[in-house]
Amino acid sequence: MTHSLNLDGLRAFVAVVETMNFSKAADVVGRTQSGVSLQLARLERQIGKALIRRRQGRVDGLTDEGRILLPYARRMVELNESAWRAVAVPTMAGRVRLGVPADFLQMDFPDLLKRFQLTHPGVELEVMSDVSDALRDRLRQGGLDVAFFKRPAGEGESGTIARQQVVWCGNRAAAPDADRPLPLVLFPNACAYRRLALAALEQAGMAWRVVFASPSAEGVRAALLAGLGVGAMPSEAVTGDLVAIQNAGLPPLGEVELAVAFAPTAGEPARFLADHLRDRLIRRAGS
Repeated sequence: MTHSLNLDGLRAFVAVVETMNFSKAADVVGRTQSGVSLQLARLERQIGKALIRRRQGRVDGLTDEGRILLPYARRMVELNESAWRAVAVPTMAGRVRLGVPADFLQMDFPDLLKRFQLTHPGVELEVMSDVSDALRDRLRQGGLDVAFFKRPAGEGESGTIARQQVVWCGNRAAAPDADRPLPLVLFPNACAYRRLALAALEQAGMAWRVVFASPSAEGVRAALLAGLGVGAMPSEAVTGDLVAIQNAGLPPLGEVELAVAFAPTAGEPARFLADHLRDRLIRRAGS
């Protein structure tokens, strides 16, 4: 007997897992919230087992069967999208100069680019990684076709994709000394995280000094883990031995927006690539 899992149900399942919210999942897959619930319920009936744990109408995690199915579901949805693009999307060709913030490269962003290249071999990618204001300057000067960048929340209207909470962070032994200027490990001046951190400290009347600065996310992370000082990073980037610093008398940092902008001369390949990346960044931001 042949068994075929419903692709719409798998897509709804993956969206719910990645957002942990039925309303956000509906935005991801382009359906109503009730439509997502219905697709997931049909998939669970087809399998004969619950996949999502619910508590008072909210997503509370995965069942054992859901954890087993998830990697297969992701691969099946991704393969379907890749096959559709390879066959149904007109062949594109051209060069795209893409700018991305330095911390993108610590996520699975390179894998997203690789998958795009596999399905669109005619598009030649040139990727630049830098701090956000530098990317925007390069875009305005004609050196990029499309750029993703960060800015303090509320600073702009157009192009916003998602928001990220910024937190103080350091190694597990980090303990700010109230009697000495706060040692800071930051990105250079053109970084949105740095601007938030320094503005918060100035408003709180706290003394500080920059002990290490680097445009490289790996360099900043290494300095923080070495205990040179404390830094400001999105909460989702604070992983492993890097920890959020709480209850240490430091002022709250607020949020940054993730946004995208295009050069006036950006063509179809640049806009299609941006849409491809934006969809996946929105899914990650909701998880």
